Amino acid sequence: MGGIDFDWDAENLRHLKRHRVTPEEFEEVVTGDPVYLEYQAVNEEERYRVLGATKAGRVLIAVWTPRAGKVRAVTAYRASALVKGSLGRLANEAETRDTGLQVGSRRGGVVV
Repeated sequence: MGGIDFDWDAENLRHLKRHRVTPEEFEEVVTGDPVYLEYQAVNEEERYRVLGATKAGRVLIAVWTPRAGKVRAVTAYRASALVKGSLGRLANEAETRDTGLQVGSRRGGVVV
């Protein structure tokens, strides 16, 4: 997908399955337009935590590391309601700054 090679093996596939996330969903989040939440160095390995949505609309947090020129899944899980709400609020603030309109406003504003 999207020109990125992914590193899959039994270990990371099993880990995703425990969180009810498919490899396809993980790839959709990483190759989509994710929000980068955090960078960490864990045991001298770079790790990135991103927030994104699948084509089906599931909002997930995915953690990945670059390894041997590929993206290796560390874990992924469903984003909490708090995180999803924050994402919506941030998107709304950005849209309001850019256009003066509110996205999906419940207060009678313009819904874009």
